Amino acid sequence: VEDAFAALQNQAVLAPDNPRLFLSMGNILMTTMRPQSAVQAFEKCVALSPNDPRAKFGLANALSTIGDTARAEELVMKLLTDTPDHPGLLYSLGIIRRRQGLSDEAAALFEKAIESGPAPAQAYFDLIATTGQPFSDGKLIQLQSLSQKENLPLAASVHAHFALARHFDLGGEFGDAANNLRAANDARKAHLANIGHRFSGDDHRRRIDSIIDAFNPELLANPVGAGSDSGRPVFVIGMPRSGTTLIERIIANHKSGAGAGELTDFEKVAAGKDPRSLKDLSQPQLKEIAGAYLEPLGEVGGTVLRVVDKYPANFMHLGFIRILFPNAYIIHCRRDVRDVGLSCYFQNFSGPLPWSSDLADIGHYISGYQRLMSHWREYLPDPFLELEYESLVADPEPRIKELIQFIGLEWDPACLDFHSGGGEVNTASAVQVREPINARSLHRWKNYEDLLAPMIAAID
Repeated sequence: VEDAFAALQNQAVLAPDNPRLFLSMGNILMTTMRPQSAVQAFEKCVALSPNDPRAKFGLANALSTIGDTARAEELVMKLLTDTPDHPGLLYSLGIIRRRQGLSDEAAALFEKAIESGPAPAQAYFDLIATTGQPFSDGKLIQLQSLSQKENLPLAASVHAHFALARHFDLGGEFGDAANNLRAANDARKAHLANIGHRFSGDDHRRRIDSIIDAFNPELLANPVGAGSDSGRPVFVIGMPRSGTTLIERIIANHKSGAGAGELTDFEKVAAGKDPRSLKDLSQPQLKEIAGAYLEPLGEVGGTVLRVVDKYPANFMHLGFIRILFPNAYIIHCRRDVRDVGLSCYFQNFSGPLPWSSDLADIGHYISGYQRLMSHWREYLPDPFLELEYESLVADPEPRIKELIQFIGLEWDPACLDFHSGGGEVNTASAVQVREPINARSLHRWKNYEDLLAPMIAAID
């Protein structure tokens, strides 16, 4: 894939006015999970060939993926006027409606996409994720037939088997669900490897070691200067599927709160660097990084006092974050790691997360996460709030009040009504956070104890 992309780039230098080159580049960038760059490629194609519906469709999907829902919706609606029964367009509009909280409308669009066929395999996956209901017999037969097709692209196989796993899980047929989970994740792992995303438990352990070594007790006890004294950022961290989106929604429903989604700024700053280099940044460098981070928070939250960054993997960067923003608030979402691991294995994440498609790898990732959080818990100079998912589910009001008090805000009863709040949700929890808190997902791992044995062994 990378060789193909490089060839297209070379051709684009020779033929910069050829729209097909940029269309192909955009498609490859979407396949390799680089939607921001895909937007630029599709925009170039649209500029060169304004009447090409493929370019506009590609651009709409890329814009939707990066969260620019307004532009995506405008493009899709215009295309649907010419081809109202196009399965791909119906599916894309369904994704937009679900992010907007219009689950019934989204489900109807996924249904229509399937009926208009041949529908993308994603339509089945997102239909069952939206409705939470098993497929009809007819749809199940269609999906099973699709999953067994010869030469089915890996990405389509991933969606088909994840959808089947959801179906059998909802029906209590956990053996069939486990078989489809294995098939889905094996295909996803192969697809990710093909586009250059692999996970090594040994490399992950060494990365955790290097962070602990760099942000040692002596440094954390005597941090050097601040990039900013702002108390606006609220960092909600933990494992994916541990309740980070739920916490963001609760705070965003406060009159003085807002949610910024998952910001990867610190991941980008740290990418490819020895963690020791981060602690040695000069005061002007720290201020520059802090200012660049704070700017979009103002765009998201206006004048509100607290804005949530719910990128779970920021647990890797708490030492750097605390040096950069000593007055920021940190909330650690904790959940039974067996439920977390199973939920990750059930999820076809929009980002690569190569550790999430192999049970032993999930265990290694969780083990590193636990070890690093123990380090932060012991040595970070200021405490962070730890919220147990199970405790929140069992008795929401006191835990939510504790959360709001921790971030220095007066109590707002609207925080208890978080599920009815507006705003888009662009994560795997888009449907769940529109519902009141419930205990459906507690101890779900017990249905799959045998399946999870490699993960549990790696955690131990």
